[in-house]
Amino acid sequence: GRGAPTLELPVPPIRLDALVVGGAPASLDPADLVVVGAPVQPGFDAPRLTRRYGVFLRGRGNVVAAGRFGYTEPDGTPEGRVPAPIRRACALLVLRWLA
Repeated sequence: GRGAPTLELPVPPIRLDALVVGGAPASLDPADLVVVGAPVQPGFDAPRLTRRYGVFLRGRGNVVAAGRFGYTEPDGTPEGRVPAPIRRACALLVLRWLA
């Protein structure tokens, strides 16, 4: 943590199952935590978690987020779908390794 209410993530969260800050479980309730992640919407600037009350304590390795992470696009479901270019790239990689 940086001692601030917002923590930028390296990858967008698709689903957040657990959050531990300083060794203590943190609330995932939308009234306590704003999650900006996938599916990625227009205007998306960065994946992040923002605590409405309190901060992410300053330190290294003291915040653990468990869940599903990655890039998806909206399809009407909560988790979204894998974008077509990523599905195609994965299929091409599989074909390369099978050849």
